[in-house]
Amino acid sequence: CQQCHVSRGTESDQGYHNYLFHTGKFAEKGLRIRANPQGQGVVNTIGAMNGFRVPAHMKGPLDTFWKIRDSEGYILDYPNGPRS
Repeated sequence: CQQCHVSRGTESDQGYHNYLFHTGKFAEKGLRIRANPQGQGVVNTIGAMNGFRVPAHMKGPLDTFWKIRDSEGYILDYPNGPRS
């Protein structure tokens, strides 16, 4: 939420986008936006959970921990998918 960001500095840009999309705020402004399943479409948003708020057992690099990078460094669709 915006107040969370203002008062606590919570990083949540994806949350803001999700809110605007799912509440129709983009459409109200005439923007035609669609969501695609993970790994499809022209943009594939990825991320590794490495922030200080993330529990230690959920942190790690994309290649060795999450296993979503191949030997050439390409991102793979999760889980065990082809190159994204």
